[in-house]
Amino acid sequence: MIVSNITKYVGSNLLIKAFVFFSQVFVAFFISVQELGEIKTTLAMVEIFSLLVCLGMNASVLATAPKIFEKDKRKELYSQIMTFNLFSSLSVVLILMIGLLIFHSIGWEIPVATYQLMPLIIMMSMSTLLVSFIQSEKAFGKLA
Repeated sequence: MIVSNITKYVGSNLLIKAFVFFSQVFVAFFISVQELGEIKTTLAMVEIFSLLVCLGMNASVLATAPKIFEKDKRKELYSQIMTFNLFSSLSVVLILMIGLLIFHSIGWEIPVATYQLMPLIIMMSMSTLLVSFIQSEKAFGKLA
C-alpha cells in the first residue's frame, strides 16, 4: 500500500497533537492552574523572542545557500550565520534576564519558570537555523 506524503504529514501531525493534549492532562494532576498558566505564558514569550533572534536568517539561508555551488563556501556561510545567531541569542537572553531582574527588584513578582525557560530561546533559534540548513542542502533523507 502506497501512502502519500500528505497522509504521512497529517498523520504525524495528529499524533503530535494527541500527545500534547494527553500530556497536558497528565501534567494537570501535578501542577496548579496558575503554574500551568505561567509556563504557557513563558513558552509563548520564548517562541516570540526566538523568532526575533533569528532575524529572518532562515529565509536568507534558504535563498542564498542553493546559489553557492562550492561546498566549502556553503559551510563557511553556515558557520558564520550560526555564530552570529549564537551571539545574538545570547545577547537577547542576557538583556531579558537583566530586564527581569530589574522588574523583580522594583517589586514585580516574576515566576521562576520564566528564568528557567529563557535558555530555550537559544535552543529554538539554533534548531530553526539547523532545519533551514538541512532544507537548503535537501538532506532530509540523511536526517530521517
